[in-house]
Amino acid sequence: MKHWGKTIFFTFLSALLLAGAEPALAAADSQGPRLSSVSVTDQAKDGNDLKYLIEVHATDNLSGIEHITVQFKNFSNDRIASKVLRAEDGSDNVYSGWMTINAYEPDGTFTLYKVTLADNAENHQIYCRKQDIDPDSEVDEDKLALPNSADLRLSNGIEKLDEDAPVLSGITVSPERALTETEITLTAQVTDEGGSGLDYVKARFINQSGHGITVSLDPENGSYVGTVSEIQTKHAGTYVLDRVMVKDNAGNRAVYLSGSGVLERGLQFVIAEKDAYTPASSVTPDASEDVAPDAETDGADAAE
Repeated sequence: MKHWGKTIFFTFLSALLLAGAEPALAAADSQGPRLSSVSVTDQAKDGNDLKYLIEVHATDNLSGIEHITVQFKNFSNDRIASKVLRAEDGSDNVYSGWMTINAYEPDGTFTLYKVTLADNAENHQIYCRKQDIDPDSEVDEDKLALPNSADLRLSNGIEKLDEDAPVLSGITVSPERALTETEITLTAQVTDEGGSGLDYVKARFINQSGHGITVSLDPENGSYVGTVSEIQTKHAGTYVLDRVMVKDNAGNRAVYLSGSGVLERGLQFVIAEKDAYTPASSVTPDASEDVAPDAETDGADAAE
């Protein structure tokens, strides 16, 4: 019995020590992480994205690195590209991950500008280019010089930065009334003056029950055309335009809401159940009813 008592006591004591080990380490950690190097080890293109593999060598004395923020800057236009690396992105003091730059970014050079490291004890250390650190400034007194330089050179033939979102000037629907499981055609007029070209045009409709339909529109004869499919119109109801979303290849977006601006008048289409909808052409008058002749026939009879 004494043997079991000692076992339980020591097990309980060990659990307490382990539970308090991590906070104790964090409390003892008063120094920020240290940076050894930053490099670009690979690159690739994925659609409208240029991807660069960033590799960082860094250490922390006790609590461990929580995150690393790497920043590159194009000093000709002050554009910044950045990548945040987390603890799970590292192994054996090497942290890596893909940084993305839009393929329609203007040609130029992105230079390693700043690296910020943080550990699990909330210590931070900032590394900057040596020429960006003012030794007489209190703000810069804790900053350290970057251990090395690194550049990314873009040469895609893009001269001007596209900062303008695409513009919607109109949208129509045809037909405005149809049976269930019938295709509906949407036609929109959209322009992009920024130069990068349109990435997507999407329209969203919602019926009175909250059922939504989102349609992608593609370029066709100077307009953007999309189809509400037969599957999307299997639910009867009145579908009211909720919004139109546009985005260009440079990443500029705009959302047009129904009831304002170019969509002030709104837009809708009606889907009716097949057994509840009778085309007007199929209605014939009852033989017992008096049917007034049209004006042209009436006039001819009068002449006779």
